[in-house]
Amino acid sequence: WSGLTVNAAPEGDLAVDDAIAVTLSSGTALNGSVKFTNLTAFTQNTGTGINANASGCSGVSGAGRGPALTTNICAASTTGFGTSGSGSANTAGGGGGYGGSGGASSSFALGGPTYVSATAPVLYGSSGGGSNLGGLFGGSGGGLVRINASGTITLNGTITADGGAGSIGGSGQATGGGSGGSIYISTNGSLTGSIALFSAKGGNGGDSVSDGGGGGGGRIALVYGSTSYSLVDTFFTVDGGTAPDAGVPGQKGTVFVDEAGPNKFVFNDDNVRLLHGLTYTDFDWVVTSWTIDPSTNLGCDPLMGTGATPSVTTSGAMTLGGTFNCTTSTAAGTGTISSSGTTV
Repeated sequence: WSGLTVNAAPEGDLAVDDAIAVTLSSGTALNGSVKFTNLTAFTQNTGTGINANASGCSGVSGAGRGPALTTNICAASTTGFGTSGSGSANTAGGGGGYGGSGGASSSFALGGPTYVSATAPVLYGSSGGGSNLGGLFGGSGGGLVRINASGTITLNGTITADGGAGSIGGSGQATGGGSGGSIYISTNGSLTGSIALFSAKGGNGGDSVSDGGGGGGGRIALVYGSTSYSLVDTFFTVDGGTAPDAGVPGQKGTVFVDEAGPNKFVFNDDNVRLLHGLTYTDFDWVVTSWTIDPSTNLGCDPLMGTGATPSVTTSGAMTLGGTFNCTTSTAAGTGTISSSGTTV
């Protein structure tokens, strides 16, 4: 694809499911969500870009919108959305949530909660809360970038799925920022190239007499056979959106990095690295190594219920860092961490 510009509609995807090799070259720009799920190889040349910013659940007036967990169709009162300001003046909406929770507004409109999945993110970001006055919309959520190939993936351009910023209007009102979206890239082969940054950050809250909440950061997952990248925390941006004055910023999103072993269908030969954040679900991880970067804020799926027993077991080294705060809507069960190698 040479010198091509594609503008996809919000809440829509540019989808390719054929077993073909795709190369982006000569300034090609894909503006919108992308789903390339069955490629043989993917190459993104320097000067090309995939921009899914504000391409997820669109901002509206009133409460924001989030994706249905099974269909990714955006609707009101689903998940992740920021709530709206109320009253006739000086009110603001909360930020949308996804990988991180959205921030509350200065007028106490709540931000949206987190939702799945940290390890295989394929959902849109949710929108921030709007205003009770018609026409003042919350920031839209970030879109989806999904690239899967059986062979080499080479990335030399830019890839972003940031949330949209909140807006301001009359009577001192403001709206919440949208959450960051999803970037999920997987290959059985090599992940290589010169890309400098993956970004799925939340949108900033609007600044008026009342202040909108910041959108939560999105989710990024990289799964590969081998890589030339130095996968440190500065390689990824999943920051929550800022909030002015008395508004509350969005929380940081999640980054999951998995060097898959020879058997692509199980995790027990994988080396897993967590950066910035992870949302634990009721799942029993059995892997070769498990590394939690000092940048990481660990939490739990708020819907994980009574009797949940998440666990992590490694045959090799386990390195623990960052912070851990598990809050659920019901009392959770017992969690387990065990290692037959070195635990740091």
